[in-house]
Amino acid sequence: MHRGAEQDLNLSQRRPPTQAAETPTGEDQALFRRSTAQAEADLMRKALAHNGNNRTLAARELGIHRATLYRKIKQYGIEQD
Repeated sequence: MHRGAEQDLNLSQRRPPTQAAETPTGEDQALFRRSTAQAEADLMRKALAHNGNNRTLAARELGIHRATLYRKIKQYGIEQD
């Protein structure tokens, strides 16, 4: 065996055993969806406030299409002042 292969073998012997990741439960997935939706709604509210409730400018700031912003405003029940 040449020296490089011997070093590779030694390195692999030093690695800690890998642990299997836990599979997310349905509850974990629901929490993730709620958290993501809340964060998205908060960002939309901030962008709307920053742009004087101008949806076109808010959508541009968020990097999404205006129609997407309108749909998500309705989906999340975001009130317009």
